[in-house]
Amino acid sequence: MDRRLPFAIGAIVVSAILTAIGTYSGTDSHQTRQFLVVLAVTLAVTAILFVGVVPRFDGSARAALVLGILAVVSVLVFWLGVPVPVAAAATFIALTAREREDQSRGETTAALALSALAVVLAAIAAFVG
Repeated sequence: MDRRLPFAIGAIVVSAILTAIGTYSGTDSHQTRQFLVVLAVTLAVTAILFVGVVPRFDGSARAALVLGILAVVSVLVFWLGVPVPVAAAATFIALTAREREDQSRGETTAALALSALAVVLAAIAAFVG
């Protein structure tokens, strides 16, 4: 998995932290079960993205942009733990695309900006809930 592994692990860790903040700040009686379910979804989405999607579209500025948009849209369902892994995949693909000189710099910049926005919005959602 080479360079993808740190991005995938980082996405899982950040998503788990935000999920814990959002889950354990409430008064629900099933908080641990909710946390574990969301963590399982996060792990599954991260695996699908970094094992299936990222290798297929690695280095494509357009794919990075699409994933950046999906990361922002996925904030609407932030409680599923999806925004951070999608943003991490978009960031990884955008950075790989930047290494290639034939890719659009504007698309990669937009993808990186959208990914950052998605993570910030997910963090806000975790605290505000």
